[in-house]
Amino acid sequence: MYLEKAVIESDIKRANLGLLLAFVLSMTCIVASAYSAATGHEATAAVLGGGSLASLAGTFIYGSTTRQEERAEKRKMLLDTRSQGDDEKLEK
Repeated sequence: MYLEKAVIESDIKRANLGLLLAFVLSMTCIVASAYSAATGHEATAAVLGGGSLASLAGTFIYGSTTRQEERAEKRKMLLDTRSQGDDEKLEK
């Protein structure tokens, strides 16, 4: 029980750190993009701004898809477990 709690807490801390670092990186790219645009480097601004937005969107889509797949797998396992329990009750 203690080990599970420690693993879950560690995963939460790692996830929060990842979110913080992703936010800092994204904001850095957006600020650099705005600065580049303001100083006349439109191509650089477009690459920085577009690239950061594309990577954020891709990460969001990947995370949503992965989470949806995990939920479907857990739902299937839960239903399989329940149906096995029903089968055992019928055998008795």
